[in-house]
Amino acid sequence: MPSKTTQAGTTVFTYKPYENASALEDFNEKASPSTRIRWLEKFQSMAVQGGWSDKMRIYEMKLKLPSSARDWRYNLDEDVRHSWKRILKAFKEKYCKAKTSDSERYYSMTQKKTEAPLEFFYRLNRVADKAGMNFRKSSKERERHFKVFMKKLLDSSLRSTLQGQRLHSLEDLEFVLKQYEEMHQDDDYETPPPRRESCPRSDRSDYPTRTIISEGKCGCTPDSAL
Repeated sequence: MPSKTTQAGTTVFTYKPYENASALEDFNEKASPSTRIRWLEKFQSMAVQGGWSDKMRIYEMKLKLPSSARDWRYNLDEDVRHSWKRILKAFKEKYCKAKTSDSERYYSMTQKKTEAPLEFFYRLNRVADKAGMNFRKSSKERERHFKVFMKKLLDSSLRSTLQGQRLHSLEDLEFVLKQYEEMHQDDDYETPPPRRESCPRSDRSDYPTRTIISEGKCGCTPDSAL
């Protein structure tokens, strides 16, 4: 039980109720990597909240492992089995490491049928960061990143529109995708809707863009911008 002594010399005890891992489901080594990682995060969170010692963490994890994982654990060196830091590292390498690299995952990603373009953009950005791509600071890397994103879009009309835009920053692309999402918020993304136009508009885009109007030296606005 942790204790703390105040300046007045009074000792204050902090009571932490014991919490075992019974509320957490057993570990499933056949689950997806993301599910296995999430399980470990829950286990560690429970250990912190319960104030478990390293010895208790080793014991509780052992109880949650299936027979195949226990066999793997048994074959570890004894000094690894008796050290929480070492067995945690071994567990991560065995069960929480993706079989494909982040770079391979980045180039193999596709937009899900139920996923909005903006959601896919955020997901692709996250994997690109993990893969060490410098698209946030390098304009050349960012342009390549945009091309990868556009190529993977399910909606061909949105892809064509984005390819015709001058997108200089992540915010520019995010702005257009937010406008697209507002226009199609009642649609499902399994069947991207076709463009609907009441009359031909060859000189206008279906999606709003940011327009920067510059002034001449005299301080007046050019006629072409009106």
